[in-house]
Amino acid sequence: MKRWWALGGAVALVVLVVALVVPVRYEGTTTVSAVEVAAEEGVCGQVTSSGDLEIQRTTPLIDLGVLTRVKATLVDPVLALAGTDDCSDVDRVSYGVTLSPATCEALNQMSATELSEFENARSDGGIAAVVLCEGEAVVLMNETWKDEPFEMTSSWDDHRFYLGSDLVVNEPQWCAATEYWLEVTSSEGAAVSTESRFLEPVVSTWCIDLVAP
Repeated sequence: MKRWWALGGAVALVVLVVALVVPVRYEGTTTVSAVEVAAEEGVCGQVTSSGDLEIQRTTPLIDLGVLTRVKATLVDPVLALAGTDDCSDVDRVSYGVTLSPATCEALNQMSATELSEFENARSDGGIAAVVLCEGEAVVLMNETWKDEPFEMTSSWDDHRFYLGSDLVVNEPQWCAATEYWLEVTSSEGAAVSTESRFLEPVVSTWCIDLVAP
């Protein structure tokens, strides 16, 4: 019995290898619009990312029905901040989102050059887009002060950010990973405090259906 299981596994492995090395078939480009909101109860600020997610798909000519190579691109992204009930005594809010392929833990895989660019953008404040993970991830960021309009929208019109190439095995969707961060600075008298945290998206929407219509 074990011999038959081993033989079946070997055959499956051979078929998989063949499917990966033979020429591929282009399955077309699909674009979806996404809007994702990240917030946390008791925290000042609700962060929203939106834009178009464009996917180019290829499959092996020997189609096993389970393998898809996807190349993802973020198009015309928008980053927005909305106030919440917990923003009454806030002096500054710095916020952003990292969009990346799931295989890239962007904030943990910065090169020295990327880290320097990221830190410089953070310290300069204002609107910035920083490319990380050797060009496969992007951080969108901004900040606002209490003397400025709190609710802000930043857009990168006519911009395209590559989000990498992934081999998807037997999955109906491909999703970009998102990580939202927020820094809130408050003052009371002479005391100044800054609280940093990561926000979880309310619903993950940076996904695209890979199942043929």
